[in-house]
Amino acid sequence: MKENDFITITNIKEYIEMGMIKIGEVLHLKKEPENAYDMEAILVEDKNEIPIGHVANSVHSVAKGTHSAGYIYQSFKDSILCTVKF
Repeated sequence: MKENDFITITNIKEYIEMGMIKIGEVLHLKKEPENAYDMEAILVEDKNEIPIGHVANSVHSVAKGTHSAGYIYQSFKDSILCTVKF
């Protein structure tokens, strides 16, 4: 993943509203090969390794201007860090 590659994270609204996720926060992206629903699933965890969502991987959930899980899946081995930009 490159510095200016942006992704959409699904199901994190609750964490943002509770103030648990903020701009500048570092998150963990971990491949989830055992996921029964998506062969390219990428789990998103907070700094305490608590699962907070997944990288979007559907035309219905990937925001315009961001990349899908399928797009970034081969760009790292098992896990990588990312920073919340907006």
